[in-house]
Amino acid sequence: MSLIKSKQIRSLDAIQVNQTDDMQFVSASDKANFSDKYTKKEVDDKLTDARGDVSKQITDITTSITNVNTKIDEDVKTINATTVDLQNQINTNNTTITNEITDINTSITKVDTKIDDDVKTINATTSDLQNQINVNNTNITKQITDINTSITNVDTKVDEDIKTINATTTDLQNQINVNNTNITKQITDINTSITNVDTKVDEDIKTINATTTDLQNQINVNNT
Repeated sequence: MSLIKSKQIRSLDAIQVNQTDDMQFVSASDKANFSDKYTKKEVDDKLTDARGDVSKQITDITTSITNVNTKIDEDVKTINATTVDLQNQINTNNTTITNEITDINTSITKVDTKIDDDVKTINATTSDLQNQINVNNTNITKQITDINTSITNVDTKVDEDIKTINATTTDLQNQINVNNTNITKQITDINTSITNVDTKVDEDIKTINATTTDLQNQINVNNT
């Protein structure tokens, strides 16, 4: 407040100085010329007028200073009241912010604790999963080994069975060939027998026919 008053007063002092500067002082030579131009009454009147103007200016300045001081006092009261309100608001805000920060820190602590618990649980679960994976890998490796062994055994058995089948097939083919040869010979023999039978039948038919003719002739003779 003192700083504001000091500035206002210096400003008013500056106005007073400027007004004083407007009163033109004259030199000694100018004074002689001045006395020749004006009578004492005229000079006294001018001085009286000048003193009146200066008194009025001083009164105006004093009034202005009083008004400025009054305005400054009012402004200072307003500023002080505003400052108190601001300080109260700042205190309230500080309390609110402090409480909010405390709540946030509490929440962060809870979150950190929850994260720690979750991490422990995840680590335990991950460890269990890794152990299970290791067991599964061992079992799968054993199963794959067993399967490969079985496949090898099957391959060996298949190879042996194929060899047996091939040998059996060869024997069967040989037997079939022998059978085919025998069947062909038997068919030839049958055909030959059939031909012989046909020839014999033809001859027998001829004989029967001749005999029948002779018998018919004999019957005819007998009938006659």
